[in-house]
Amino acid sequence: MSKAEILTTPKGENYLRRLFMDGEPVSSLVVVPCPIRLLGVEVSHAGIGGVNTEPEHRLKGYMARLMADTVNYMTRQGYAVSLLWGIPDFYNKFGFMPVMGDPKSSVATRDAQRAQPGPFTIREMREQDAGFVVELYNRRNRNRAASVVRDSANFSHFVRGSRWDSTARGVICEDEQSRPVGYAAQEEHDEAVKVTELHCTTPRAYPALLRYFADVAVERPCEEIEFCLPCDHAFVHALRRYGCTVQTQYFRMSEGMMRILNQGPLLARLKGALEARLGHSEFADRPVQFDVETDLGHSGLTLNAQAGGETLNLRIQLPQGKLAQLIVGHALGPHLLAHPECEMDEDALPLLDVLFGGQEAYTYMQDRF
Repeated sequence: MSKAEILTTPKGENYLRRLFMDGEPVSSLVVVPCPIRLLGVEVSHAGIGGVNTEPEHRLKGYMARLMADTVNYMTRQGYAVSLLWGIPDFYNKFGFMPVMGDPKSSVATRDAQRAQPGPFTIREMREQDAGFVVELYNRRNRNRAASVVRDSANFSHFVRGSRWDSTARGVICEDEQSRPVGYAAQEEHDEAVKVTELHCTTPRAYPALLRYFADVAVERPCEEIEFCLPCDHAFVHALRRYGCTVQTQYFRMSEGMMRILNQGPLLARLKGALEARLGHSEFADRPVQFDVETDLGHSGLTLNAQAGGETLNLRIQLPQGKLAQLIVGHALGPHLLAHPECEMDEDALPLLDVLFGGQEAYTYMQDRF
């Protein structure tokens, strides 16, 4: 019988996990610890990337063995959740469920040329701009579900475009006093203009960035500019003025997927955010007893305990992957009610919408693993 062994070794700030069969490495992956935001709260997270099985050892179940062991490893390490970007119909076997779509917006180059730069200018990003980019990114994404929390110590420039094998470069938007007011990341591409990230301190800078990319598109030449940004991004809303196409593709069992690792601690971490949402709703004066039953077990939270009204009881039974989708706003009440493995009271839909609605989960390409 073959002897199997799984070893974990540090790889920079990450961890390389390898499966050996009779001393020979056959499968490997990388665990990537980095905090992400859920409901505006930073939670502990470990992503999975670099998944590989040597060609001569594929289709033997080795990666399935390594993935199952890695889920247990991350759970023991105390991480709350895990994200990955995966091939179809594989990672769901380990509890991962889709939590985000693939949004894209496009504007015709001729329409983008109508944008007037105003007093703003665009220049190449420099190393000393990294602090500004990180601070602005974190500020603009503090409520973005599944956004990675960036650290200036680990970010110096943009490295990835819209694909895993592409590169990107950054540009900075400055005002008339040469102060940075925005930035964007553009994929290095000879025949297209693809923008993978964009944030500004003021919407007044949007036309300058749009006109800059229009000029790039004229030089290429290409007939349209593509923006890989969430559909609820303020810049995407500003594109309506020029005429644009906005669409999001959602995947059944692939691409951006997440699972819960430690359910009780995760919900406890989110308690304050849930109570804040209740405080701005019609349920502000009602205590809520929130009970969740998943394949990970039972978790209960008492929300708004100090309120004097009659207690509302919210009870849900569902797979942990569906709970993950609920927490990021990817699957709300009607979605869950239609799922055969989910049990809940239909009267709870308005309360669920208050607690988890209004979110669009997204992880920028720069931060994927």
